[in-house]
Amino acid sequence: MPLTLTREVRRRNEYPNLLRDCRPEWRRQAHVLHVLNDLGWTLVLAGSYDEARTVLERAAALAPADYELPRNNLKELEKRMRSACRIDRSQT
Repeated sequence: MPLTLTREVRRRNEYPNLLRDCRPEWRRQAHVLHVLNDLGWTLVLAGSYDEARTVLERAAALAPADYELPRNNLKELEKRMRSACRIDRSQT
């Protein structure tokens, strides 16, 4: 996806639409590391943290030791989940 399209999607908060439109292709390529990583990160951005964790864990398992992106994305996901948990607790 071109960078400009990614920025446009982010600006409009259209990740759910992107997920819907791209999911069939991601399923066909679910064994490809960068596809799993991209899907996982898109799920993070869409706020689908549980599904994102599952996908990013699969990507991290496929990644060679010198390719840190899926593991870094998992770390960022954990930070976002902790932050969301703190926000949820403060609202109750």
